Amino acid sequence: MKQKIGAVSRAVGISTKTIRFYESVGLVEASERTSSLWGSGGQRLFDESDIDRLRFVKEARQLDFSIEEIRQLLEYFESGPSCGCGSRALLNELVEKKLDEIAQGIEQLEALRCRLQELHLRTQRLEGKGPKELLGKSKPTVSDAVLGRVGNDDEA
Repeated sequence: MKQKIGAVSRAVGISTKTIRFYESVGLVEASERTSSLWGSGGQRLFDESDIDRLRFVKEARQLDFSIEEIRQLLEYFESGPSCGCGSRALLNELVEKKLDEIAQGIEQLEALRCRLQELHLRTQRLEGKGPKELLGKSKPTVSDAVLGRVGNDDEA
């Protein structure tokens, strides 16, 4: 049974605007349109295979695959055996790439966390100190004063 875009939107859990976007970038295509008396081209009609494809696209986007990566997966799926196994090698390659990106992101976040913890400790050590204790011989730069580098005996 063919469904209009509103029903498909509710069934898949994505907005009609998103469905239209996926259609505009070629990830999904409405199987047909209703006839229209006003020349608008009619309403989009989707069959079960279109809905299944939209569900796949939604899940792939939730896994942070790009539009181009999804397009590649769909092309491999469609050009390979009907079991879908033709797309698995590409999927494994893309998943490994994503896992590497996540590992790098975690490392970067851990480094940022350490830097922020150091900043937090520096600023805590300056708590309650007045201008005379903080200024010393010269006026600090904004960076030194705000980031807690002045009045700190541990750092030059």
